[in-house]
Amino acid sequence: MTRDEPSHDHDHAGGSAELYFEHGFGQAISGLTVRVTAGSKSFSGATDAQGLLPTLHLHSPDTPAAYNHGNWVVSGKAPVRVSIEVKKGDGSWKNIGAFNLEDGQRKRVTVSANSTASPMPLALHGAA
Repeated sequence: MTRDEPSHDHDHAGGSAELYFEHGFGQAISGLTVRVTAGSKSFSGATDAQGLLPTLHLHSPDTPAAYNHGNWVVSGKAPVRVSIEVKKGDGSWKNIGAFNLEDGQRKRVTVSANSTASPMPLALHGAA
C-alpha cells in the first residue's frame, strides 16, 4: 500500500486493482474526477492527495457491487473488463482506457498525463 492510513492488509478473493493518476514526472494528480465502470456498475469519485482512487476488489457474481470499507467492490466472473473515464472541463466524460480485473491478481494501474496537457491526454500503464 502507498497510503499511511489504516487499510486491509490481506487479499480479497478474486483480486484487486489500485488506480494511480500522475503527471508525467511522477507527481500525483489530486482532485481529478474519474468514473470506473465494470459490467453494468459504475463508480465515480475524485483522486485523493496521493493521486489514488478507492481500491477495486473483485468478488463472486453473487456478491452485490458496492462501496465497502473505503473500497469499490465489483462483482462478476473473472476476468472483468474495467473501463476508466475522466471528467473533462465541459462536464463530459472521456474514455482513457481499460484493463482486466482478474482472480488472484493484485494490480497497480498507473495513468500518466503529459505535464503540459493535464488532465488530457492520459496514457495507461501496467494494465492488461
